[in-house]
Amino acid sequence: MPDAHFDIRSCQVLPAPQQPEMALRLSKAIGRTPESWLAMQDAHDLWAARKSVNLQRVGKLKLAVA
Repeated sequence: MPDAHFDIRSCQVLPAPQQPEMALRLSKAIGRTPESWLAMQDAHDLWAARKSVNLQRVGKLKLAVA
């Protein structure tokens, strides 16, 4: 019988290729759709990036119309 204890913090250290697999497991174990778990992870990752990435030296590209 699997251990019934679950620590949500363990989900935050998964490399990207394993996230869909974990989303499927969370969906079965806790509920909600796998897509909702992936969306929550993406939202968290974007939030963390906004806090740590310096965009001051990034300029806007000017694209030519063909």
